[in-house]
Amino acid sequence: MIICIGPVCIPIWHVMAILAMVWRPVYRFILWFFRSSEHEFFEGKAKDPSASPTENDWSSTFHEAKDESHFDTIVGRAEGSPPRPSPAPAYIIKFSATWCKPCHRILPVFSDLSTQFKNGVFICVDVDTMGSIAKEFEADILPQFTVLKPADANALPDKHSGLKIVDMMRGADAEKLEAMIARSLPRSKRGIAAAIGRKKSD
Repeated sequence: MIICIGPVCIPIWHVMAILAMVWRPVYRFILWFFRSSEHEFFEGKAKDPSASPTENDWSSTFHEAKDESHFDTIVGRAEGSPPRPSPAPAYIIKFSATWCKPCHRILPVFSDLSTQFKNGVFICVDVDTMGSIAKEFEADILPQFTVLKPADANALPDKHSGLKIVDMMRGADAEKLEAMIARSLPRSKRGIAAAIGRKKSD
C-alpha cells in the first residue's frame, strides 16, 4: 500500500517506521515533562517529616515520598524515626504514576484537601519508583487513596509495622475523596469555611 502526499508517494511501511522514530523522543519528553511538573508542584509543599508539627500547621503536612526509606520515615516506622505526635495522625496516602492522567487531575485537589483537615499527613507515592510500598498496600488500580492510623497499643503486631488501614478508595472522584478523609480527620478552620461555603452555594 502506498500513500501519496502532493508530489511524493511513500510506502505505508516506511510511514510506520518514520512515525516510530518520531514517537520515541516525543514519548520520552512527555514522561520527562510530567515528572518534572510534579516535582515543581511539590516544591514548597514538602516538609521535613522529622519536624514536630504545631497545632497551627497540622493541616499543611504534605510530602512526596522519594523512596521506600523516606516513606517509612514519614509514617514513623523507620529505625530512628521521631516519635509520632499526639494526637496520633492519620496518614493519607495517594498512590499514582507519571503515566496516569486521572492521578494528575486529582493531585491539586489532594493538595488542597491537605489544608482543610487537621492532624493529617498527606503522602504521594509513585508506584513505579516504590514498587514494594505499592505491593504492600495492594495499589494495583490508580489512583488509590489509603488511610492509615497507628494501631492500638494493645493490638497484635500487623504486617504494616504498627499501622492499620482504616479506609481506602480507588478513582479520581474529588467528592468521595473528601468524604473519605472527613471520616478520619477533623476539619481545619479553612476546611469548615469551605464546607459551609459549598452548602450555601447548593
